[in-house]
Amino acid sequence: FWQNLAALEVAHALLGVVRAPWLTTAMQVASRLLVVNLVEAEPALWAVWPLLLVGACWGCTEVVRYAWYAANLLGTPPKPHTWLRYSTFLLLYPLGVLGELLILHAALPTPLGQSAPLAAAGVPTPVASLLRAAMLAYVPGFPLLFMHMLRQRAKVLGGARECARVAHA
Repeated sequence: FWQNLAALEVAHALLGVVRAPWLTTAMQVASRLLVVNLVEAEPALWAVWPLLLVGACWGCTEVVRYAWYAANLLGTPPKPHTWLRYSTFLLLYPLGVLGELLILHAALPTPLGQSAPLAAAGVPTPVASLLRAAMLAYVPGFPLLFMHMLRQRAKVLGGARECARVAHA
C-alpha cells in the first residue's frame, strides 16, 4: 500500500509541485511498483535471493536520499552527503535493476518446463507476456534513466575533478 503511494511522485511532477521530469519519474516509479506488486501477489517470490539485492539497493538509496532531503530542509546538506546523494546510484542503480530483472525472470515459466513461482501458480499467458514486455522495456529504459542521473550528478557536483574533490572533502 505505502509503496503504491509513490505514484503520487508522478502526479507531483506532472503538476509542477516538484521540479522533477514526469517521464523519468514515471519510469522509475513504474518499475518499482511492478516489482513490489508482483512480489506481493506471489508469496513464492519472497524466497528468491534477488529480493535481498533489491531491498538492499532500494533501502540504501532511500536512506541517503531522504536523509539528504531532511538535511536540505534544515539548511545546506554537508558536501559529502550531497556527493553520496548523487553518487551512490553509480553502483546501486545497476545492481538494483539486475535484482529487479531477476525477480521478473523468476516469476516466468522456464523454457525447459521447470516450474517457476508464477508458472506453478498457473500464471495466465497475458501476465507472462506483460512481464516479458516489462523486461524488454529495461533495454532502452536503463540507459535513458542512468544518463539522466549522470546529467543530474554533473549539474550538482560539476565535472569529474569537482566530484573527486567533493568526495575527499
